[in-house]
Amino acid sequence: MSVTDQLNESLNGSNNEPRLVLDLDLIEAQALRAWLLETELNGLSAQDTPVVSTALAKLGRAVDTAQATVNIRREFQQAGVNLAHWSDEQVLELGRRIAEAARPILQG
Repeated sequence: MSVTDQLNESLNGSNNEPRLVLDLDLIEAQALRAWLLETELNGLSAQDTPVVSTALAKLGRAVDTAQATVNIRREFQQAGVNLAHWSDEQVLELGRRIAEAARPILQG
């Protein structure tokens, strides 16, 4: 059994695997994500390899969430509202609530 097969098997059936947490700057995570999307492995794209595809999906969600948080904080800062003491989850929830409240206006 190949290492890739073993990793795929562990992703599908076991939650007892050790977790790896990466501490990357947003720009580093975006660069890694872009590289993974462009890289080919043994003639397959990174997205065609289940382990890489799963990791790439998680990385993508993390990058998108971090970028959204940065964008929301920046908009509030430009409006003169300081959210420095708010958690990222609180900032995202506020952004979601504002977007939801504006949806009827934006839909026409």
